[in-house]
Amino acid sequence: MYLAQIQCDPCTDFLSATKFYPSSDHKKLRDLHEAIVKSDGADHHKVSILFYILLDLDAPTGRRDYSTQFERATHLPSKYAIYMKGLWHMDRLEFEVGPVQ
Repeated sequence: MYLAQIQCDPCTDFLSATKFYPSSDHKKLRDLHEAIVKSDGADHHKVSILFYILLDLDAPTGRRDYSTQFERATHLPSKYAIYMKGLWHMDRLEFEVGPVQ
């Protein structure tokens, strides 16, 4: 997953990332948020990862309320939003679904 690819040693950091995501409760979600925000990654990478997580939180409703609000509030460039939506769909093996601009 994309979360494990940002600023990482492929083996060690992937295992570290998987202990946070997907989050099984609110505390783990807060811990994940804190780990992302405090990481050494570029801000646009952090925003992109948080956007990806919000896509997951929006999924059960079938709407994109949280992710759309976050995208607007952070001024996430459309190329990052498209990329993250594409990764999100690929992670779910939804190859026919393409992100709508």
